[in-house]
Amino acid sequence: MPELERLRAGRAPAILAFERAHRAYFAASVSDHGNEFFERFTDRLGAVRAAQEADVSTERSAEMDELDMRS
Repeated sequence: MPELERLRAGRAPAILAFERAHRAYFAASVSDHGNEFFERFTDRLGAVRAAQEADVSTERSAEMDELDMRS
């Protein structure tokens, strides 16, 4: 069984490449993230990592909500 791990900054390029490579596939099943998701990927990933470090157990951290409000 696969084991879940916390996000690490070093994996950001691979995660972004995966998201871009499979964007059309995902969009066929769920709403597309839009171009802004990819443009602000590093900021959003940083907010998720910060929430993990703070042991925030909510699905969306306050940092992510703040980023959404700035858009």
